[in-house]
Amino acid sequence: MPSHNLTSGLNQSQLDAVTHQTGPLLVLAGAGSGKTRVLTHRISYLIAELGISPYQILAITFTKKAAQEMKERVGALVGPRAQTMWVSTFHSACARILRTKAGLLGYDSNYNIYDQADSKTLTKETLLSLGLDGRNAGMYQSLISRAKNEDKDPLVFAEELRDSNSLVPPQFEDAYRRYEQLKRSNNGMDFDDLLCNIVKLFEISEETLIEYQNKFQHVLVDEYQDTNPVQNKLIIQLAKEHRNICVVGDPDQSIYAFRAADIKNILQFENNFPDVTVIPLEQNYRSTQIILDAANSVIEQNHRPYAKNLWTDGEMGDQISSIQVFDEKDEAEEVGREIRKIQDLQKYALDDIAVFYRTNAQSRALEEVLTRNKIHYKVIGGLRFYERKEIKDALAYLNVLNNPQDDLSLERILNEPTRGIGKGAREILKKYKEEKGFNNLYEVLLQSQSNENIKVEIGGKEKQLSAGALKGVKKFLKAYLSIFEMVKHDLSLLQSPETTSKSLSILNEHGYICPQRALSHLLIETEYLESLEKSGDPITNATRIENLSELLGAADDDQYKQDLNVHEELSDVEPNHMKAVTLFLNNSSLTDSSEDHEGGSVSLMTLHSSKGLEYPSVFIMGMEDELFPFPRAIFEDGGLDEEHRLAYVGITRAENNLYFTHAHKRTLHGQTTYNIPSRFIGYIPERLITHRKSRKFESEMSSRMNQRSNFGSRLGGVQAWSNSKLGEDSDKSNVDQIGLKVGDNVNHDMFGDGVIVKLEVNEYEAIATINFADEGQKTLDLSWAPVTKI
Repeated sequence: MPSHNLTSGLNQSQLDAVTHQTGPLLVLAGAGSGKTRVLTHRISYLIAELGISPYQILAITFTKKAAQEMKERVGALVGPRAQTMWVSTFHSACARILRTKAGLLGYDSNYNIYDQADSKTLTKETLLSLGLDGRNAGMYQSLISRAKNEDKDPLVFAEELRDSNSLVPPQFEDAYRRYEQLKRSNNGMDFDDLLCNIVKLFEISEETLIEYQNKFQHVLVDEYQDTNPVQNKLIIQLAKEHRNICVVGDPDQSIYAFRAADIKNILQFENNFPDVTVIPLEQNYRSTQIILDAANSVIEQNHRPYAKNLWTDGEMGDQISSIQVFDEKDEAEEVGREIRKIQDLQKYALDDIAVFYRTNAQSRALEEVLTRNKIHYKVIGGLRFYERKEIKDALAYLNVLNNPQDDLSLERILNEPTRGIGKGAREILKKYKEEKGFNNLYEVLLQSQSNENIKVEIGGKEKQLSAGALKGVKKFLKAYLSIFEMVKHDLSLLQSPETTSKSLSILNEHGYICPQRALSHLLIETEYLESLEKSGDPITNATRIENLSELLGAADDDQYKQDLNVHEELSDVEPNHMKAVTLFLNNSSLTDSSEDHEGGSVSLMTLHSSKGLEYPSVFIMGMEDELFPFPRAIFEDGGLDEEHRLAYVGITRAENNLYFTHAHKRTLHGQTTYNIPSRFIGYIPERLITHRKSRKFESEMSSRMNQRSNFGSRLGGVQAWSNSKLGEDSDKSNVDQIGLKVGDNVNHDMFGDGVIVKLEVNEYEAIATINFADEGQKTLDLSWAPVTKI
C-alpha cells in the first residue's frame, strides 16, 4: 500500500494518476483540478514507493518559480533526497546538458548564452554589416526565433512565408546566415539554440541520446499544451525507448499560439505513444458550479477530442453579473463602483479582486478611474498604462511643446528615435547651456540652428557639436516649429466669422491646440511611429502602437474641445492656446505610481496573463464581439477556437463572483465602434447569468429614444422604429421595422458602399454588421452611424 501522506486527500482520478506504474501517462487536468498536487505526489510516489532514484527523474516546468515550488513540495513529502532531482525549465535543462556536450556540436563548454537583448544587439550588428537598417533588428530576430521554435530551418520558413504572401524583410537569408556566423565566432548560443541544439545533438549522436535516455528513466512535463514543436520533439526523443513519460496539461487552456505553442502536441500525444493511459481530472476545487457551468458552455463550442466537464462538490454560487454600459468611461466607472461596493461590504480585500481585459490598451480608462477614486491597483505581467515606455515618450514630446523649459522631457526624446544626437552631443549641449547662460536646452537647440559653432571644453579638451548632430537637431525642431506655424495660421483664420472647425489644422473652434492633433503630428513628423514599427518584434510593436492609439483617443476626449476659461486651474496658462494641452497633460500625470499598499491592491491584467492565477472576485471587461473574440482571430484558422479557450481560462480564474461588462460604444486605439455583446455571453444559459444596464446607458438610450420620437429615424428617412410597439412579441426580430434587411446594399458617408451581413434590432438600437468594399467589416449602431439604402 502506498504511504498515507502520498495519497491522503486525493480523489479517485488523482489517485489513479499518482499511482500509475509504468508506461506513458496523459493527465488531462481541467482548470482548478489540482494538477500541481498530482504532479508532485506522482514524483514522490516514484521515489518513495517504486524506488526510482531522484537522479533518474527529469521534471520540466515552464518557469523557474514553478520548478522551485515543485522541488520544495516533493521535498516536504520525501525529504532532502528530492534536491538531487532535475526539476527545471526546458531551457535550463538543455543548457545544463550542453555544458558537458557542446563540444560535439563544435562549441566550447564555456559558451555564452545570449538573452533576448543580446540577440537583438547582434542582429542589429548583422544588419548594419549588410548595409541594412539596424532599427529593423526586432523584425528579423522575431522571424528567426519563430522558425526555430516551430522546428523549421529559417531559410525554408522564409520561403514558406513568401509563398503565402506574408512579409519577409529584405535580404533575410543573408542576415540569418551572417547572424549565425557571428554567434559561432563568439562561441555563443541564443535561447532558441539551447533547445534546437539539444535536438540536433540527439539526432547526430546516438551515444549521447542513449546516455540521457538511460539517465532519465522517468520524464514528467507540466503544462504540455503550451509546448512548441521543438520541445515536443525533445520529449519524444528522451522517452521513446523506456516510454515512462507523464505529461500533464489541458488542451482547453492552450492560449499561447502566438508564442509558437502547438495544441497538436497534446492532442496527438496518443499517436506517438499508442499505449498511453489517459486520465481526466474534472473535479474542480476552485470555483462555484455556476462559474464552472458557464466555462463548460463556452468551451463546448470547440471540437474537443478530449472533452471534459468540470464539476465541484462545493457551492452552486451566485449568478454571473453581466452589465451593459454605454462606453469605456462608463465601463470603468461601473467597475470602480462595484469594487468600492465590495470594499464597503467588507466581502473581500482588494488583493482578492482582479480585472481582466483582452488588450493592454483597455486598462487606461480603468486606471484613471481607480486612481481618481483612490482604489489601489497593480498591473500583472506588464506596466501601468502611463508607465509604458512609448506612452512616457509620447507625453514627453507633448510636454516639450507645452513647456520648452522642461529639460528632463526634452533629454528623454531628443535622440528618441536615434537622430545622431548621442550622449556626447547631449553633454556638449548641456555644457554650452551652462557656459552661455541659456535658460533651457530648447533655447540652445534654437541657437544651434543660427550658430553652428557650438564648442565647449569637457575634461580639458575642446569639443564641438558635429554636423550629424546639428542635422539631427534641425530635424527634431522642425516638428515643433511646424506646429507653431499652424497655430499662427489658424489664429488668423479664427478672426473670420466664416471659419469652421474643418478648416483649422491644429486649433479647435475655441482657439486651443487640439492635444490629439498635436501629439499625432509630433509622433509622425519626428518619425517616432515609423521607428516603433521597426524596432521590435511584430507582436510587441503592435501592442505599443495600440497603446499610442489609445493615448491619442484619450487626447480627443470631449473635455478638451470645450471652452476652458471656466477652469480656474487653467487661468494662468500662457499662451491661451495651450490650455487644452495643459489639461490633457495634467490628467495624464495624475496616476498612482505605487503598487504596494497596506490595504492591498486590485490586480489588473490581460486575459493571457491571468493563466495560472485565481481570485475570489473577477471582472472581465470588453465582452463585445470584435474585441473579445478578437477580430483577427475570427477569420484565422483555429483562431476562434483559441479565443474560446481564452474565455474559458478567464472564467475559470474566478472562485466565487464573476462580472462581465460590455459597452454599447467603445473608443479604443483611437477608433470608435458600436458593439454587440460578445457571442461568449450568448453561449451561457440564462439560468447562470443576470443582465443589467448601467445608469448612464439607460439615460443615454432614453434620451436617444426621445430624439427619435421627435425627429424620426436617421436610417435613410425611414419612420422611426421607436414609434412601433417593439418588444410586444419576443419571437419577432424587429428587423422589418427599420426598412433594412440582411443583404441590402447601403452607403455610409465615411466608409462608402457595403452590404449588410448581420442585423439586430431592439427597443434601443439597430446594430448592423456591414462588409464595406474599401474598409472591410464594421459593426455600427445605425442611429449613430446612419446609412442610406442603395
